[in-house]
Amino acid sequence: MPTLASRRIIPSDADTVGAILTDIGSLHEWNPALRSVATTDHAAPIGHTYNVSTVLPGPADLTYIAISKTLVVWRLNVLGGREIGEWELSDSPEGTLVVHRMTNSGLMFTAAARHMRNVPDLRLERLARRVAIMP
Repeated sequence: MPTLASRRIIPSDADTVGAILTDIGSLHEWNPALRSVATTDHAAPIGHTYNVSTVLPGPADLTYIAISKTLVVWRLNVLGGREIGEWELSDSPEGTLVVHRMTNSGLMFTAAARHMRNVPDLRLERLARRVAIMP
């Protein structure tokens, strides 16, 4: 499956955006693919695998594979598929330019391909809303 991507300027600094992206305990509150995350952790470490519940049926887990000031990458494994989600952060005069890419593979994502096209836009919209309610 090809990589899907979207970009959006979020009116906040990259540190705040990055903190939300790596807050594993609250990820399901704004990420439309997740229903819940089995943890009380907030700052996800690289390499730790978390059990998650997704909108897709079956067991799933999520692991952060890169975290820096300019890039957050996770791997989401679901029954019959895998997503690599990348979040590239760069400074912009209006805040932070966030480029979200997702590359999916496997039968589950192939079957759901037409429903996945808008997911990067939806995630960025919900991430922007999440940033807006931060204190």
